[in-house]
Amino acid sequence: MGEKLEKYLIEICKAPLLSIEEEIELSKAIQQKGADCDEMKKMVKCNERFVLSVARQYQNRGLSIEELIKAGRAGLEKAALKFDASRGFKFISYAVWWIRREILIAIESPDVDVINPIHDPAILQELCNNGSKSAALKLGQMYDKGDEENGIFRNPVKARRYFKLAGKKYEYVPEEEDPHEADYFLRGSAEELVAVKTLVDELAQKYGEPANELGLYISMNILMKTLVGSHYYDGNLLTMNADDPECIVLHAEANRVEPLLYALRQAFPNLEIEVKETKTALIHKVYGNKNKK
Repeated sequence: MGEKLEKYLIEICKAPLLSIEEEIELSKAIQQKGADCDEMKKMVKCNERFVLSVARQYQNRGLSIEELIKAGRAGLEKAALKFDASRGFKFISYAVWWIRREILIAIESPDVDVINPIHDPAILQELCNNGSKSAALKLGQMYDKGDEENGIFRNPVKARRYFKLAGKKYEYVPEEEDPHEADYFLRGSAEELVAVKTLVDELAQKYGEPANELGLYISMNILMKTLVGSHYYDGNLLTMNADDPECIVLHAEANRVEPLLYALRQAFPNLEIEVKETKTALIHKVYGNKNKK
């Protein structure tokens, strides 16, 4: 490790963590004054240690730790500009997605062709079978702009990264300083929600893993094949005879369920996902919508 980098790492760890009240004050000032203000510098400085925490997860993938930190810091700055403290999120819970986003863009390639939104079972099956990059890109276009801010990973870069891991276990690196806990609210038709619960329960039983950590211990390849290959998938959903569940709850940290949520969203494109931070644990609530066609 170079002397300059070592000095930088020491400095960022000295910066004090911010209280929620301080984050609210800084956020309001940044919204009023813009990027070139002292409040912006303080918000970034006091959260740079989390950039290092995330950057370390992506070492040995073509970029130096310095380059990873630089990309992650750019994501942190974007998050500070966009952060809305009134929504009740702790800043780093929101910012960690932007940090990862910029790092992944730097690793992969920012030159991603725009492809029209598509949801085609044939493409999905191709993606499951061989991890096709082109199929991943096509599926990756299925996302709403609001999902970027909410941290729902359905963009092309994320799609490519997940399916490069096809056949491997999802690598989770615990982050003591950054649990980034949140509430994910999934809303859809009663049939979809019953299917989601049934599939998750079946996977948990089959592989002997907790339902809230399936994305950690089971490869994306297996998750996708199971979901797409089930009789619950797509058109057959409406033929199900099942009760309308009020709520399905899973408790976990965000990193442990990202792959499972991603796979569910691809298999059930009508699911609506909303994320809100919680100070205690990640709670995934799936609500039925009787009026939804």
